[in-house]
Amino acid sequence: MNTLKFLFFNLFIFMLSSAGQPVFSQTVYITRTGEKYHKDGCRHLSKSSFALTLSEAKEKGYTACKVCKPGSYGATTLPKSSYGSKTPAASGQCTAKTKAGKRCSRAAKDSGGKCWQHSG
Repeated sequence: MNTLKFLFFNLFIFMLSSAGQPVFSQTVYITRTGEKYHKDGCRHLSKSSFALTLSEAKEKGYTACKVCKPGSYGATTLPKSSYGSKTPAASGQCTAKTKAGKRCSRAAKDSGGKCWQHSG
């Protein structure tokens, strides 16, 4: 019985000592010249990247990238499978192809995702 009390006491002390500390530290990346920190794979990390923890980046005065939103859990980023989605947007870029085989650069005007030239 004393052994059981000893184990519970040590477990209790361990839980109290680590109560205010994070369970893990998120790794973020900074560039040589930028003022933002990024997630791995962000498009702004193409030239240079240096790894550090999220808390270190904040201490050094870096702010979060608005594209990849590091440090935000459950951030709204599109899964890679939806990038090439065939469903047209109600507004935005036209989804039609030009004669050269490239995507039309005009703005879509109708609910079918086509511009004035391709909606006919």
